[in-house]
Amino acid sequence: MLIANAQVSKVYELHLHKVYNPQVRFTDPVSGPDKLTLSSRANEMQAVRDYVSALPDIRGDKVLAFQHMIGKGTYQPSDYDTASAIVAGMPRARLAS
Repeated sequence: MLIANAQVSKVYELHLHKVYNPQVRFTDPVSGPDKLTLSSRANEMQAVRDYVSALPDIRGDKVLAFQHMIGKGTYQPSDYDTASAIVAGMPRARLAS
C-alpha cells in the first residue's frame, strides 16, 4: 500500500484541529451552587489538625531544664540514649545499607 505525503498531512491536520480546537459542550444546565458536606469524622479530624497546629514546635520547659542541667554539668545521658537518638535521626535508607 502506498501512502502519499498529502494523505499523512491531512491526517496530521485533523489531529491538530482536534487537539488544539476542542469543542466544549454543556449538556446539563447548572442547577445551583456546588455543595460540600463533611462527615462528623472529617470534622473531628479537622479539629485535631487545628489543635496540633496550634501547639508550639519547641517545648520551652524541656529546653530550659536541659540548659540548666548542661550548665551545671549534671546532664549525663547514657551511651544507649545517645546512640538511640543518633539512630532515630538517621534516614531509613541509610540504616538498610
